[in-house]
Amino acid sequence: MPHEQPSIYPMQLVLLFREEEEEDDDEDWISNFHVPWQQTPESLRRAIAEGRRVEAADRRLMVRITVDAMRVHCLNPNKKVCAEIAKAIVAEYPESFADLSKEGELLSRRYSSLLTQIKTRVEHVNRNTENRIRRPKTSKKGQNSNRQAKTARTKVDSYGCINWHPQDLPEGETPESLENKRQIMATIFNSSGPRGVDRGDVDEFMRLTYINQRHMINAWPAPSISDVKEQWPFLFTRRWLCAHFHMLTGVEIDRCLSDALLSKGKAIVNFFRNQKPNWRRGIQSLLNDIEGDVSGNNKDLTACAAILLVLSHFREKEDSLFLLADVNDTQMDVEAQLHLPATPRLIMLGSSLLASSKWMVSIEGRVVCVLENQSDFAAALSVLFGCFYVFNTEYQETASATLELIQRFLVGINPNEGTKCSSYLDSEAGVSRRTGRVVLRKTDAVATFLKDLTEFEW
Repeated sequence: MPHEQPSIYPMQLVLLFREEEEEDDDEDWISNFHVPWQQTPESLRRAIAEGRRVEAADRRLMVRITVDAMRVHCLNPNKKVCAEIAKAIVAEYPESFADLSKEGELLSRRYSSLLTQIKTRVEHVNRNTENRIRRPKTSKKGQNSNRQAKTARTKVDSYGCINWHPQDLPEGETPESLENKRQIMATIFNSSGPRGVDRGDVDEFMRLTYINQRHMINAWPAPSISDVKEQWPFLFTRRWLCAHFHMLTGVEIDRCLSDALLSKGKAIVNFFRNQKPNWRRGIQSLLNDIEGDVSGNNKDLTACAAILLVLSHFREKEDSLFLLADVNDTQMDVEAQLHLPATPRLIMLGSSLLASSKWMVSIEGRVVCVLENQSDFAAALSVLFGCFYVFNTEYQETASATLELIQRFLVGINPNEGTKCSSYLDSEAGVSRRTGRVVLRKTDAVATFLKDLTEFEW
């Protein structure tokens, strides 16, 4: 429902700032800061009054006007200040400024793209000036703060989950009865292999022993993937990895990704294809490959192309998610011939990534899942992505932006705060010493891409 305004001229927005004790910041001015709406275009003010999206050009101009007003009080507002301003604007006028998909779904933190625009503008006006130089942040003890190595389970592990560490046993079950069911499943797997997953008793036992599966995976120190697979072999089948993901997050990832790649995957490909002359050489080359391989409505090719284009857009290498193998390679061939990293990879079997027709998933240097022949790329991507949540695995930094986009845009897991890649959890936007350009935090880069994609679709 549109946000009601008494006139086409919005009231001045007073931003409330939660005070924090920091030696480096003098931010009292924020509590009295007013966005100078009267200086913005009338078309923007009318859009706000009617609860409509603001045009991209008007939005950019509003950001410039807002930053100019901020710099009257502080020449180089830090990211926390920019975030408070962006958050307040979006809270007051969500229909006009919040990060939403075409379907009206909330994206990221609602205000991420506006924060990125404001902070980027601040960096731009301060480039090559001493105003952008700040003292290093210090801890209360006066020492430079460095992120400590992970030594226990953290919020990154349970990020986006609704049933991460269950406590209550299923009705009528005891620890002994659940252990007995686990042993029975291990016996079935030893005699039948992955084909045993189709048995009704395996379905029932895997559902009932979910609590035991989670308690083993969540233990600290974390068990190796080999140890987990030895205890729970059926968890490494497509059927039960996706089912476990559903119980963990509430998302039916197999169906969700299949539907999303069919519709949103096409939107991503069209977004790049319709602006082909504007992209750098790497993306243009990939678009040429796609056009050369397109044969009718090949949903696998479109889905794979969408992810490869996103990887290229974020300047993330293909082998940070995908590894190519010969179509006839076995699991033993793959493990012997390819360097398999510790973090999850999708092994694409075919003449090229776009032409792959079989898939495997590797974790911790070994193949853990061979997908059945009737699977498609969406099913393979579901298993790959599911591994990050099921096994408490952080996104590898080399593919974190693409994985974040898959999570938020395709899978629909959109927590208001946090991330599943702690290596850039606290990183700030800044200016590259090599290029002189503003470098965005990856979560902000994802939000900006989704905003551009949404505006393109509209």
